[in-house]
Amino acid sequence: MNGMPKIDEITALEYTSLKVPYELLNKRFRTAQKSIDRHNFRVREAANELSKQIEAEKVNDIITVAPQTQTMMERLDALQESFSQVVADEMSMAKLLQSRINYLKEVKSVRLPCSIAKNGSSCFKANTDDAWKRETWKQQRINRLIIDHLLRSGYFETAQKLAEQSDVEVMCNKSIFMIAKQVEDSLSRHETDRCIEWIMDNKSKLRRLKSNLEIALRIQECIEMVKKGQRMQAVMYARKHFSTLPPQLWTGPVLKVMGLIGFGRTYDIESYKALCSDDKWDMLIELFRQENARIFQVFIYALLYDQLLCIVTTRVYFLVAFKIAVVRKKILC
Repeated sequence: MNGMPKIDEITALEYTSLKVPYELLNKRFRTAQKSIDRHNFRVREAANELSKQIEAEKVNDIITVAPQTQTMMERLDALQESFSQVVADEMSMAKLLQSRINYLKEVKSVRLPCSIAKNGSSCFKANTDDAWKRETWKQQRINRLIIDHLLRSGYFETAQKLAEQSDVEVMCNKSIFMIAKQVEDSLSRHETDRCIEWIMDNKSKLRRLKSNLEIALRIQECIEMVKKGQRMQAVMYARKHFSTLPPQLWTGPVLKVMGLIGFGRTYDIESYKALCSDDKWDMLIELFRQENARIFQVFIYALLYDQLLCIVTTRVYFLVAFKIAVVRKKILC
């Protein structure tokens, strides 16, 4: 029993601090693999062309194979440049992950106060230093909660300044919230390009999570085409993106949008009118928030609210307990 890991406050609340850079590192690894495979294919393609040219010529004149050789060298240079870039990107994420691990290790290494320690007589100075570290970490935790709230609210410059002042830059998930804000802003303007780009960047992860975000977004694009009177374009778009859907995904929303394309926006049925409502964009924003939270294992809403709720709940609990104790004392007396 003693050998089991202890689930404490740090272990429970700091999971996201490690999950976010891990997912970003995993994402960059997959992107790097695709990039290197693509460049490697182009190099092999150029090498095959060069081999064919050499075999076709009875006299191997350098002039006849110069274009193929030049193409081969250019693609090798592109492969080398791509390799250097992806390695640098992966190393930056790996260093960020290591920095966060070191930060949490340092916090967990702080010893208990002297009143709970076994050798209380010899630990005054050590525990004085540890007490200062604990207070520093508590203040940093509060600042990180505020920074998290600022990032979710879009106040990136203010969050950056507070992170620098508090020396917690390494623990802030600024990048994912900046991207999320861009996607949400574009959806609030009834634009889908930025969200589709985000979906393409996270396609493999969304597929593993069995996400319906892409289908919902494609449905919305069809609806917008119908609202503009572009029903034929909507038919072509639906044929392109919905023809490969598995049977289990041909459910209510997809079938409804097919009916909307067929009858047009003017068809006087309440369910079709609801499809054309602008409230659908708010539903897309909420769905995006949920999927973004699932990918990076972050809370949909700021932890600051939960922490404040815990403080209020704790104070109310002690107040009620105190009043009960007073009442019991009066009764007993």
